[in-house]
Amino acid sequence: MNFSKLFLAFASMLAALLSTHSFAGDLPDDVMKSTTPTSSAEAPVTKTESPAPAKKTATLKRVKGESAPAAAQTAEMKALKTLDTRYQKARSVTMDVDKTLVLGLLGKEKKSKGHILLSRGKMRLEINAPDKSLVVVNGNNLWVADYPPAEFKNASVQVLKGQIDSKKGTQQGFVGLLTRGGVLKHFDVAGVQRDDQARSVYFLIPTQKTFEFRRAQMTLSADGRYIAELRYWDERDNETRMQFSNVKFDVPVVDTAFEFVPPENADITTL
Repeated sequence: MNFSKLFLAFASMLAALLSTHSFAGDLPDDVMKSTTPTSSAEAPVTKTESPAPAKKTATLKRVKGESAPAAAQTAEMKALKTLDTRYQKARSVTMDVDKTLVLGLLGKEKKSKGHILLSRGKMRLEINAPDKSLVVVNGNNLWVADYPPAEFKNASVQVLKGQIDSKKGTQQGFVGLLTRGGVLKHFDVAGVQRDDQARSVYFLIPTQKTFEFRRAQMTLSADGRYIAELRYWDERDNETRMQFSNVKFDVPVVDTAFEFVPPENADITTL
């Protein structure tokens, strides 16, 4: 074989080799793993989990009473307005009350039970246990009587007399505001949210500086038919909590229920 034919044969073999060689064997192993495609049969299956649903939390809706007409269209504000009107128009409202006074500085609680009668701006609040007391609001007149324990039957009855529109008078007759103009007359609604019983809780700020309490909360019953609880805090951060039950509307009442004549042995103090 002459030299030229041998050279041509070698060149032909080299060209064939170059056309089929991928040069992959010359690459490092880690590069090979990142660049070599994986067939669908060999591709690893990655299990993905659906994100956990968001936890439902109570939504605080900021409302500013009558000054926020758009927000006032919410279901919560409609419910409040409807109930506020019901208390205003009722001939009377009666209810049992569990009252708790929490002293802010000491953290001590004082509990009592009684009955409330409301009628178009008038109020009679009788506490029967553990100690007896009476609050009567008739027009603008306020009477508060604290009776001595049974073992001190000869002790004097302590009586406060004042005007319901004074600071101390308003605090004593807080519940009576429900039928003297209603909640929306005396308070701005700073916010509303649902509690763990799906009841609407309204956060209230007094509109008048004559009130001795700084803030209040009002909770409606789950069906929205009556006020289930009132809470308010005075300037010393003492909390008064009233929980209502057996609420009845338009029960017949007599006017003498809102009259009060101090006992002969009463010590009377004017607010």
